[in-house]
Amino acid sequence: MAYQLPHETSTKRKFNDYAAASTARMRHNEILFNSSLKTPIQFFVRMFSGGKTLVIQAYSSDTVASVHWKIHSITGIRPIRSTSAVPAMEQRLIYRGKQLELSQTLLECGVQNDDTLQLMSDLNLVIHDLCNCNDDTDINANVTRMTKMLTDFLANTPKDGADGSEEYLQMFIYFCVPAALVKLYISPSVIKKQAAHGCVCQFIDNCRILFTDPTTVYRQFAPIFFEFCTILRGAAGVDDTLYIFCRSSLAAMMKGNVHDVKHVLRLQDIFPFVHELATRLSHALELSVQLAEFIQLSESDVREFIQFMHRVKCAIRRQKAFGSLVSFPSLMQDEAGNERSEIKGVHHVFCDLLEKSELCLKELERQLGLVNIGRGEPIIGYNCKILFTDPTTVYRQFAPIFFEFCTNLRGAVGVDDTLYIFCRSSLAAMMKRNVHDVKHVLRLQDIFPFVHELATRLSHALELSVQLAEFIQLSEIDVREFIQFMHRVKCAIRRQKAFGSLVSFPSLMQDEAGNERSEIKGMHHVFCDLLEKSELCLKELERQLGLVNIGRGEPIIGCWSQYLLILKELESISKLYKGLNEMFWEKMRQRRVALCFLIDASRREAQERGALRDAHL
Repeated sequence: MAYQLPHETSTKRKFNDYAAASTARMRHNEILFNSSLKTPIQFFVRMFSGGKTLVIQAYSSDTVASVHWKIHSITGIRPIRSTSAVPAMEQRLIYRGKQLELSQTLLECGVQNDDTLQLMSDLNLVIHDLCNCNDDTDINANVTRMTKMLTDFLANTPKDGADGSEEYLQMFIYFCVPAALVKLYISPSVIKKQAAHGCVCQFIDNCRILFTDPTTVYRQFAPIFFEFCTILRGAAGVDDTLYIFCRSSLAAMMKGNVHDVKHVLRLQDIFPFVHELATRLSHALELSVQLAEFIQLSESDVREFIQFMHRVKCAIRRQKAFGSLVSFPSLMQDEAGNERSEIKGVHHVFCDLLEKSELCLKELERQLGLVNIGRGEPIIGYNCKILFTDPTTVYRQFAPIFFEFCTNLRGAVGVDDTLYIFCRSSLAAMMKRNVHDVKHVLRLQDIFPFVHELATRLSHALELSVQLAEFIQLSEIDVREFIQFMHRVKCAIRRQKAFGSLVSFPSLMQDEAGNERSEIKGMHHVFCDLLEKSELCLKELERQLGLVNIGRGEPIIGCWSQYLLILKELESISKLYKGLNEMFWEKMRQRRVALCFLIDASRREAQERGALRDAHL
């Protein structure tokens, strides 16, 4: 017998012990696995059509195919149908957004007690039947069946972003329904084409009706709308009416309040639409210069370009590699990752449209020069003030554009710049009384900065009038725009249901007015400041009127009517806040002498202007 060292004996014993323990663990795991295969489980199957729920009892070792036959024994619905061609799955079981394969066991699928599976009809199969049928009666029957299935599909979608809703909707793409509908749409049969067109449009419209939250709609349905657009672009072309409808529906999802929803559509997905629309706009601008006759830009192209660009700008801002701004030389490197080519493409789009727009402006200046020497009128088709005469249409469509100009110009060149003043005046002119019901175009937060800016200028002029004892002529433009912007502000404040009919200033200290609380408080401050300065001006006017009575001069005031207009607007504002209307008239009663003088002077001024106008005519 060979002699073994003590430590060798110890090592061999440890190895044998480890091997025995390992074998025991493997046997224990095998026993557990085999027992789990025979574990009875109970789960639920929700029927896609009708919403009925079945209770199924099975074992973990049972296959998905056996579950299908259990459902068949309860409902009579066959999972597989045989035709002259290859047998096809008519019903599919879905669990956590994934289709279960027939050969899989419930254990492999992860199905546990009290889980819920969904039994769905194969939508693609229904469309396939419609593609292959030729009889008009069969076509109409299949169209009805397909429309109902699409409606049921949406109706059964978990609402408000519930768990599994996104996975559920992914099945729409998984079943290749968009591709099947497009295939039906481009078929030679007019009836089939119309059926596919109607189904797609109805499906998209139902998405908007059933799901109202913009973030939910974007997160859940943007991939489906994008799939339709991508397939239609390749199959039918960019001028096809159904493609344009789907693209417009996708663009409408690009709302400002969904910009934080990442990874739904990437910059690579959205940029082709931006490039397509920018190319159309660039071509129209180029034609305007070549023909010296301004081509009317497509309203839908402009709107969709702006909507898609919102998502593109959000995606570019998230590029942390650039910091806050994109350095174009850095695009030559690989800092932007997979989106580098798209960011370069946006830069190219910007440069191209800026160049074409500049040429159009240059041509417009040339035509305006001809006007100045009496040789014609500038020919321009897309001047919104001329082309669109309905105030509601002008406000709804162009107010966001004018507001964007004003916001950018205010920050870049300041509030005294002539172009900024022109854009602000154009925006103010949109604030008509007959558009006060058009909500959510411009918010109170958007309009109040203009009100505050104009009120500050007027307040400064009133203060100077008191300090110098010489009434400063108020700017007619400032007064007019202040009143125009205030119309929108008053409409917005009246919609604050939290206050009832009047705003209680103490309630502004609470959080009743939501996000617009600070603007409503700011409006209260504007009112109090202008009322105080106006009262001081009236007091100074009464002092000067006292000097007139003793023969020591004339009250010095440049334009009576503007002061009266300010007081009239303050009286209107006072009706929005509890207690302010009483305070306003209390102060006016104290200054009734000056107020009556202003009214009389304004009347005489209006008469003089009328006489002067009649004399020139």
